[in-house]
Amino acid sequence: SVLEKIEPIAHTLKAIIFDFKEIDSVTDEGIINLKKTIFHLREFGCEIAFAGIKEEFDSLMQNQLDRTIFKVFALKDEAKNYLEEKLESTE
Repeated sequence: SVLEKIEPIAHTLKAIIFDFKEIDSVTDEGIINLKKTIFHLREFGCEIAFAGIKEEFDSLMQNQLDRTIFKVFALKDEAKNYLEEKLESTE
């Protein structure tokens, strides 16, 4: 699970990109775990961006996740630039 991998370092993260370009499917259980991970990271003030989400499950994610707490980009570089600018403006 993503949360298990992030948990030990969650308190140190300022920003994270979830790159979905190689993800071919998302289950309801996966969305639930992702939702828990996002809320956990936000508790620490971590900025979150997604990249490469395929159209076929973008709508599933829109219905299940609060899109106001993260941004979605087509490309990882776009997400990285956004997060870098966001962090620079808050420091």
